[in-house]
Amino acid sequence: MPPTKPPYPPEFRREAVQLAQNTDRSIAQVARDLGISDQTLRNWIKQADVDAGRRVGRALRPAHGRCRASAAPSPTGRTGSRSDT
Repeated sequence: MPPTKPPYPPEFRREAVQLAQNTDRSIAQVARDLGISDQTLRNWIKQADVDAGRRVGRALRPAHGRCRASAAPSPTGRTGSRSDT
């Protein structure tokens, strides 16, 4: 079985989605130009639409851009930052 590719960096994904949405080229052509599969780019576009609230589905990150876990206080009452260091 061939080794899997490492995941693409989030910035690359964002830029690929923006490029696909703001061009007159097809998704397949943009994907070929970037060296990724067209289905991968379609998946990223769908997920970006969900994250932005333009499509129904499960968002990967909250709309306000922060992880919910980091916003919740810990059992000790502290948040994610440390002021005693």
